[in-house]
Amino acid sequence: MKKKLLLIFFNLFVFSAYSKVIIIKNSGTKFSPEKVEIGLGDTIKFELEKNHNALEVEQTTWDKNEATAKKDGFKTDFGGGYVLPMQLQPGNHFFVCAPHASMQMKGVISVRPAPCDDFKVYIEKFQNDKMGDSICSGSIITQVKGGVQPFNFLWNNGIKEKDLFKLCEGVYSLSVTDSRKCSTTIDQKIIADTIIKLFPCENFNVEIDVINDLMGDSVCTGALISKIEGGTSPFKFKWSNGSELPAIKGLCKGEYKVLVTDAENCSRIIIKQVGVDDLKNPCNGFYAKIYSIENSSKDSLNCNGALKTMIMGGKAPFDFTWSNGAKSSFITNLCPGDYTVEIKDSNNCSIKLSGNIQKDFIKNNCEGFYAKISKFENDKSGDGICSGLI
Repeated sequence: MKKKLLLIFFNLFVFSAYSKVIIIKNSGTKFSPEKVEIGLGDTIKFELEKNHNALEVEQTTWDKNEATAKKDGFKTDFGGGYVLPMQLQPGNHFFVCAPHASMQMKGVISVRPAPCDDFKVYIEKFQNDKMGDSICSGSIITQVKGGVQPFNFLWNNGIKEKDLFKLCEGVYSLSVTDSRKCSTTIDQKIIADTIIKLFPCENFNVEIDVINDLMGDSVCTGALISKIEGGTSPFKFKWSNGSELPAIKGLCKGEYKVLVTDAENCSRIIIKQVGVDDLKNPCNGFYAKIYSIENSSKDSLNCNGALKTMIMGGKAPFDFTWSNGAKSSFITNLCPGDYTVEIKDSNNCSIKLSGNIQKDFIKNNCEGFYAKISKFENDKSGDGICSGLI
């Protein structure tokens, strides 16, 4: 009995510093007040006459005006006593006076949940996984602000500790509940950081394929094509001719240099020579010209101009295509105007030429020569003597 009294007084001392004490009395066979609302952590003190007590019951029992005690419910001695905060969880607590329940001597205590706005959990520190999937090295360190201890921690991976270690890449969620049943949650994403390489440039190699110029100085057909092994994309290219592409074409004979850099800032410098292959250009030595032009006469109605071509080199047979549709090496009966011809040999080498037919300005020797009958006289003599005159 003494131990019980000491425990009660100890609890009263502790909770009196943090909660209010609400008093319920009786007036005859009525509790006063019959209904009371308190906050979580408050204490109820019953001050009753010696023939009354307070017994917590289920609501169904309370509705029937009966006095069957609720399991683990509170109960005071006759004359009253304290109901401590640990016995008053959020919700409604129905109670009766055991000897006088049938006389509707009963009441209700409503306990408000404590506000949880001050209860927060936050990430104090986290570290991403530095090793990737092979060795998980991520971690999350949390801190709780506010709330009432003890705290219950539960992560979405089943761990019930405050902090997590040896984490692989993923999203981790923590739910924390305090003794008031207040709860708060937080999420943190752990990513796999780039694996640290001691020698990031070790396997970065660049090779250049060379295609020599086939045509010589007149037509540049060389090319340089890069091939990359290892390294980390994206790659950047800087050629000595200003190009930033992986391959450059249309190159003449000469020296070319390229700087290749990867995402790890590893770089390689390659120098290559483009030469001229000995393969003969099939179009070398193929020439053609219009060597004869005969102008049309001044009379545009009589078109007698002509254009003739001459070919040197090339490989026969040759194909001629004139702008007027003709297909021969020369064309005649041309009126004044411009004419073009494309000549192709059997190597498909082609040459385009143009010629112009103009009017001649040679003077017509008969120009300005005219005649007319200026006077005539009829025959006056008749048939015997002819005397007419023209």
